Amino acid sequence: MLFLQGILSGVIKCLGDNKKSTRESTMITLDAWVVVTHLDKMVPYITASLTDAKLGAEGRKDLFDWLSRQLTGFAELPDAIQLLRPVAVSMMDKSADVRKAAEACLRDIVRVCGTEMVMKNVRDIQGPALAIVLERLKTHSAFPEVHENTRTVPAGQPSKTGSKIGKSNGHASRHGSRSVSSVLIYYLLYFVHINLLVRFYNG
Repeated sequence: MLFLQGILSGVIKCLGDNKKSTRESTMITLDAWVVVTHLDKMVPYITASLTDAKLGAEGRKDLFDWLSRQLTGFAELPDAIQLLRPVAVSMMDKSADVRKAAEACLRDIVRVCGTEMVMKNVRDIQGPALAIVLERLKTHSAFPEVHENTRTVPAGQPSKTGSKIGKSNGHASRHGSRSVSSVLIYYLLYFVHINLLVRFYNG
């Protein structure tokens, strides 16, 4: 299982490929991956990938869009709070598409994590990104406490809850553990096969 999770980081990096077909194959692989390992197990690897400059604007945009689609199926997912910082940074991205996708993802994070958790962890964000996140929280959410809480959030103050992520809801069931290897290996082979074909026909 750890071996397969280690491969995940490499798979996500393929979203930074210049070829659209490669990025599409990567999304198919992520769709298969989340079915058997579940989103909460993938969040740490996704969080790290979002801070990788090699991912590129299109890769970050695609990954944020994918995250938003996945988070839609959750009523709550405390683990998603790990995404808050890379989302905040991406809201200052040069690409308008990345900024828009990151903002949509922020709304989903607030919904599945709760305003209280977001306001506690927002202290880990520094500089202009903090101001942007707080402004979006006040603009888009129906949480009146956001405006009050922003008065007491000093930039750069470390959060006490950032590293203590709660468990996800019932979506993280264990029934798929028995078939993790077979299903993931199948899709990984499919992913590699598609990329080899693309490289062959493109010379």
